[in-house]
Formats: sequence, C-alpha cells, structure tokens
Amino acid sequence: MNLKLQINLRCSDRQEPPSGKAHLLHLGWAAVALVTLTISQTPVSSGPGRCEEVLSRFGNRLVEATCTESTDLTTANPATTPANDAIAALPRFAFTPQADRDTIAPDPPHRTPIAGPVPGVQIEARVAEDPQGQARVLMRLPDNWNGRLVVAGASGTRSEFNGDFVWSDYVVQKGYAYVSQNKGTLNFTASNATDSTACRLNPESNTFVHFYDDDPGMPFTRWATFMAEAARLGRAGVQIHSRRLNVRMRSAPPTAAIRCDVPWNLIPNCSMAASIGKALSCKRPCQTS
Repeated sequence: MNLKLQINLRCSDRQEPPSGKAHLLHLGWAAVALVTLTISQTPVSSGPGRCEEVLSRFGNRLVEATCTESTDLTTANPATTPANDAIAALPRFAFTPQADRDTIAPDPPHRTPIAGPVPGVQIEARVAEDPQGQARVLMRLPDNWNGRLVVAGASGTRSEFNGDFVWSDYVVQKGYAYVSQNKGTLNFTASNATDSTACRLNPESNTFVHFYDDDPGMPFTRWATFMAEAARLGRAGVQIHSRRLNVRMRSAPPTAAIRCDVPWNLIPNCSMAASIGKALSCKRPCQTS
C-alpha cells in the first residue's frame, strides 16, 4: 500500500538575513540529538496498511500528513526529497526542499556514498499545535531500524529537508530512524523595496525577499518549541514503528529506557537546551559559551 504525501518546504539561498537576525541565521546551525532505545529485535514484518496504521496512532498530533512506504529512504530515490515549490497552496520560494538540501552539502563527488536501498516509511506533515500553520516535520523509519533515533534541525529558515544529503543519507544507511523539522517557519516569498520588512538577498542584489519569520507572531523563540516537538514526535514515531516491526522493548520505565547523547555545545542558549532536554527526558546541565 503506498500513500503518497506532499510536503511543505522552502528553498533559501539566503545570503543576507533580515536586520537584527544576521547573527542567528548565519550560524547555519542544526542541532542533532541521538536517542538510544533499549530493545530486543525479532524479524521484521512489514505487512500491507503500514502507513494507515502508523498515521492513525499519531491521532491529531499531525496535520495534512502523508506517508510513503518507500523502497529507498536515501536520496538515490528521487521521491525522497520533494521538488521545490511542491506545495501548490504556498507561494513560490516558501517551500524549497531540494534547494535546501543542496545549500549545506558538499559537491556531489564528496557526498555520502549510497551503498544500496534502505526500505522503510517516510512521513511528512504539519505540526498540529502550531497556530501559525507553518511548523513541519519529517520522519524516516527504516525497516532495518537499529533502535536509535537521530533528531536533526535546519539551518537558518530552511526546511526539514535541509539535512537530506549531510545527515539523513548517512544515518538511515546505518539503521537509524531520522526526524527533522523547519523550526516552525516557512522560508520566504518574493517581494520588493516598498515592503518595509523585505531585504536584499545580498548587498549587491536587486532581488528583495520577505521572510516568514519576520511576520507578526513569529519570534525566533518559537524555534525551540518546534525543535522539541519534533523530538517528541520522533520518539512517538519510533515507538509506533517498533511495534509494527515486532521489536520488543525490554521492561523498564520509559525514561530509564532512554539514554540521550546530545551535543549540547551546539545548542545556542539555555532555554532551547532545556526544551530539547525535557522533550527527550534528558537531564543535562545548561552551559552557555
């Protein structure tokens, strides 16, 4: 059974962020957390109706969710990363997954080698709790799951597909489940000099763009909220997936069954670190540089 989902992404080759945010958006920052679930595996079972079952167990936490039973979760499969502007309801440049994955990746000869197909489930959706309707999440759940989950983020205002070359291709081939998000904001739309919140793509450019994260109700503090929610959704996804794969969890309290190995030094402030730690049931001291 193959239920195809269309997603929301944005492409940004943004070189000049809006005033006041340059120091944040030029970080090209992506937090990655590794969650290890203690498991005992039995042979994989992937019967028909897998997508319906997985999505139904999320209940009302996902909106406009699409699920694909993929023969290959790597980028060797053209369907893994949607086309730019693939969401018809959004204006041009709001959702540009393929441009996003290219912007932080090395040249093709130096990208992660693809040794072979990685079958599994890919889920793309909006996050239901976002009042702005912009937060998006991506999950890849390989059939040869190793019991671990990688939680990734996007650089700047790019989409949840930003890490497809630099993160996802590597980890899914190792058997990790993978979840990413867009920090709760779409990318940008074309604009002009009469827009007081528009900016040039770079100082020499005559092209003006308007970033969604400059709109009312879009403070950058939202980023922590939706990074943490993606971690929670990812954890729910692997728990659902583990049941489908006949993976038996060893009896232990939920938090005791989870070990978190998070690169806290990549997290730019205490409140964001605290939110991610809470979502993953991790307790770590907050440190700032």
